[in-house]
Amino acid sequence: MPDVRPPEECEAREPATDRDTPSMRDRYEQRYAIGPIPFSEEERTKEARSGGWIRLKEPRPWDTAEIAAISDAWPPAIFASRDMPPTSAGVPTVDLTVHILAPEALANLAPDAFVLVDFSTRAVQGGYLEEDGEIWSADGRLLAQARQLGVVL
Repeated sequence: MPDVRPPEECEAREPATDRDTPSMRDRYEQRYAIGPIPFSEEERTKEARSGGWIRLKEPRPWDTAEIAAISDAWPPAIFASRDMPPTSAGVPTVDLTVHILAPEALANLAPDAFVLVDFSTRAVQGGYLEEDGEIWSADGRLLAQARQLGVVL
């Protein structure tokens, strides 16, 4: 599990944009712990890596469908390393695979628990990017791994 500050020490912030964020992000509370906040004044990094703590704004029991949704709810890691204008069309998902690795740990999460997400992109080519992700419980259990192919618009 990445060594990051606990959620209560991370600031709850929305990505700064001049456009409406996707409505799916309205469902979550996000606390950045890895990489700069997208579209903020923070300096971009060499590494396309982003992540932090995320949970439902309206708590309910965790399930595999919610973990799959969270794997696509965090802003793309490429925004940590590239200065993309807030008006950019984003990175639509073409393909997403999520492997649930610890369903028993997932079933034991409190409805208001945060999970830690860690996403990175190593390849951007021909108008596409790949993004790998991990989703962790606060006690250090790897709940899921995700791999995504997105179109860079």
